Amino acid sequence: MAFIKNSADEFRKTRAPVRSGFGLTLIALLLLSFPAAEAGTEGKKAGLPPSLEETVRLSLEHALSSAVMGKKDAAPVRENVVVEAKTLYFEILYKKEQLDIAEEVKGYFEKAISKAEEKYESGDGDVSQSAITKMKLGLAGSTNDIIKLRSDIKIAKLTLGTLMGRELSLDSEVGEGKIAPLKFQYENYEDYEKSLPRKSQEKAVRTGNPGNPKQNPGGGSPEKSALEADIRLAMRKSFIKAIEKRDIMRLAEKNRKITRALLVTEVANYDFGIGNAEDLFQSLIIYTRVSSGYYESIYDFNVAAIELERQKSRFLGL
Repeated sequence: MAFIKNSADEFRKTRAPVRSGFGLTLIALLLLSFPAAEAGTEGKKAGLPPSLEETVRLSLEHALSSAVMGKKDAAPVRENVVVEAKTLYFEILYKKEQLDIAEEVKGYFEKAISKAEEKYESGDGDVSQSAITKMKLGLAGSTNDIIKLRSDIKIAKLTLGTLMGRELSLDSEVGEGKIAPLKFQYENYEDYEKSLPRKSQEKAVRTGNPGNPKQNPGGGSPEKSALEADIRLAMRKSFIKAIEKRDIMRLAEKNRKITRALLVTEVANYDFGIGNAEDLFQSLIIYTRVSSGYYESIYDFNVAAIELERQKSRFLGL
């Protein structure tokens, strides 16, 4: 990769001498056109890229154009840029899901409080002041979540925009809109290792005993063998962590479906006058916690899968 040279130096080396009044006039006109072009775009901010792949591409392009990748350190810098871009993108997606849940629950609380206060004032029903207070505290909690999540999303957008070399609109819609688990079809590490290129499989067999790096059947230096063993160990740890996060995510998905059904039932009962405020309050709190946890579990799994991919790239690059 060629290093980026100073554009002013290049201009001084290559420019042709200006020998006429026409040439000077042309240069002056070109220079005057630049502020007009900037003024035309001033105030416009970009939205989020439409996909994860586009986010990574733009981040890498900006890293290259900023000359942060020298020849010697290109690979590790590239890995770090990819990991950070993916992590920020998924953070924005999952927190947007949590924000939608908080706003939904806030609406339920507001409606329930209004109805409960009407019943309490009219003396119709068994609504207590304590139940109304709990509802108001639940509403305050949802409002607090909304404030925090909006702030977190804006900060993540600012960071991602810096990584991509552009200023993102803090109120723009989120790319793909919904966070989804990354593809991961492996159940055990042996199958995962078999998916590696054949040369890397042989290297994995050679480094199968990371506790004894002095054994060196491959003929390479002991230092390289020790490094291979360390990276393979890190890859195996990352695989175990990815399996853990995937299983937690699957459990969270089942729990989310149950709590969603519970919430729908309690809201309907309350609307028809056959439910009570206490049960609705509890179902809203449970729904918030479980549903928000579900989207966070997808994020946690994706981050674990990204780290596994990073360790795999390190291993393949040896």
